[in-house]
Amino acid sequence: MKTLEPLLKLAQDSLQEGNINTAKTLYQQILAKQPENLEAIIALGIICARTGEIAHAKTWFESAIKINPHNPRFYNLLGKTYVSSGDLLAAEKIYQRALLHEKDHMDTHYNLAKLYQRQRLFDRALSHYAATLAQQPENEKVHYDLGLLFMAKKQYDHAITQFNNVIQLDPHHTAALVLLGHLYLQQNDLLLAIEHYQTAIAQQPNHMEALNNLGAALVKDQKLSAAIGYFAQVLQIDPEHHDARENLANTFLNLARFREAIRHYEELLKRMPDSLIFHYNLGVAAMSSGQLELAVKHFTHILKVLPTDFAAHVNLAAVYLKRLDKDKAIYHYQQALALHPEDAAVKYMLNAITKSGDTPLTAPAEYIQDLFDSYAGYFEQHATEILQYHVPKLMHTAFKQVHKPSPHSLIIYDLGCGTGLSGAAFQDFAKKLVGIDLSEKMLEQAQQKGIYQALHKQDFVIALSDLTEGIDLIIAADALVYSGDLSTVMQAAYQALNTQGFMVFTTEITKNADYELQTTGRYAHKLEYLQALAKQCGFTWLKHEVITARLQDEQPLYAHLVILSKP
Repeated sequence: MKTLEPLLKLAQDSLQEGNINTAKTLYQQILAKQPENLEAIIALGIICARTGEIAHAKTWFESAIKINPHNPRFYNLLGKTYVSSGDLLAAEKIYQRALLHEKDHMDTHYNLAKLYQRQRLFDRALSHYAATLAQQPENEKVHYDLGLLFMAKKQYDHAITQFNNVIQLDPHHTAALVLLGHLYLQQNDLLLAIEHYQTAIAQQPNHMEALNNLGAALVKDQKLSAAIGYFAQVLQIDPEHHDARENLANTFLNLARFREAIRHYEELLKRMPDSLIFHYNLGVAAMSSGQLELAVKHFTHILKVLPTDFAAHVNLAAVYLKRLDKDKAIYHYQQALALHPEDAAVKYMLNAITKSGDTPLTAPAEYIQDLFDSYAGYFEQHATEILQYHVPKLMHTAFKQVHKPSPHSLIIYDLGCGTGLSGAAFQDFAKKLVGIDLSEKMLEQAQQKGIYQALHKQDFVIALSDLTEGIDLIIAADALVYSGDLSTVMQAAYQALNTQGFMVFTTEITKNADYELQTTGRYAHKLEYLQALAKQCGFTWLKHEVITARLQDEQPLYAHLVILSKP
């Protein structure tokens, strides 16, 4: 035996150094001299398993079992060869044979747990993981695999417990940190998700899954600009990373950075030219940025593939309306209406364009809600930077010219509060500021400003009629343009105001009828109609001026700015 020790040492060193062929030759030389040398037999089995010679590996391990049928390690090595060849039933039988020789053998229980987990036999797997941890409770690998099992069972709280066990045992276990981030993100616990992704990235700065998921968590946390940097970092590491590019394109779209969104959607379409969602989003970005031909191209492509796509018809109609091609706009609205005959928004827009039938008194609530829900993500930037919308500031200046209240002295209701631009302009006067809007997503944006004491998703008239307190000031910036007949809302406003209360509002201008539904889907009002209605309701007419509300088709859009008081 002593004469083989130098040869065994040389073989062991060769195997450790990765010199597989040399080690294999040396072990074979050992067996030529000592055919039942278990160390050489097991080593040759391990070498064959590593090099993919599974049949040979099985033969070597079976030889070891014949020599020593009581060693559970040999059964486990043989069982793994059957797992690698896909024969899970045979592997299970071999592991069970190992337990006959040593019922508490930890590696056997662990291998059986992994085997059952792979077969989605979770309860069996759990019992063997428990047997493993009973002997080695601080085995981080077992806790990690157990966490994966609970994830597969959708028992996410248990999974979090196991991955936290891993982190306690090894704070540098990056994979567990990333999975914890994913689970917290799934539970919408953004603070913990971001914290765990950041810790993982501090350990592995180029961990693409952590970078991409951190960006996704920041998007959910409304920190879109910060998210962009992480998606871009992933693409620097791997320009082919699909999820990061899609996330980046969607984030640019939500930030109204339309040209950048278009560039990334075009890259995505090079790899997935049949993706209708990418065609659609690119069409939306093109439409929003004024690239109407490009928008037509992508919405038309969708309709060639799927002629019944309602949203593509509606958007094409809107594009053709921007191009002043009423016939095509009408055609696509009609196609959309044929697909959804009860759609109030499409009926409304068809009425606005064709002027057929009686003019509706107001825009449908669904139309307003859908319009501003889809606009909420980039409303402020688009309105203030692209459309040069400054109505709230103009209203504030005009109000100060007729009344100078003490700071924070007024109960103010902001009708059509949107993202809170008007509330922000008037908050210096507000003792209490309440916002009313039909768009849930606009209200979510307003909530983040932290300036409103209350926000309500309600119709204006209902909100004003349900009041239990008097109001000092009602503001309605660009909100009454979605109603033609303003008599109901004006009467409700008059009743809701305290004596010597005020109402400040804007609406678009027409010189034709009392009110006119325009092809934009907004109403314009005649000055004389507003004056007569104010008098009829009992208001005192304090001030009127014509302002530039914003740009429309790169031209100034003029509006009435009116201030009334309740005498």
